[in-house]
Amino acid sequence: MRNILLLLLLPVQAFSQLSGFSLVIVNEHRQPIAGATVRMLSDGKVVNSVAAGEDGSAVFGAVNKGVYKFLISATGY
Repeated sequence: MRNILLLLLLPVQAFSQLSGFSLVIVNEHRQPIAGATVRMLSDGKVVNSVAAGEDGSAVFGAVNKGVYKFLISATGY
């Protein structure tokens, strides 16, 4: 299988000083994509990276206030 980019640079703005949030990674049939890699970028640099769980959820803990973009990839997509 090969790696293909699922979503390219999804902008998100964090409003509180420290907050957590999660994303659910799904395919075109709305089925979860377990193991997808989700990279959080700030000013073009990776500041955090997590793997999606079995249910497709990618959980980020304490996140500083700012604007972030996300790069999501998974094998076979």
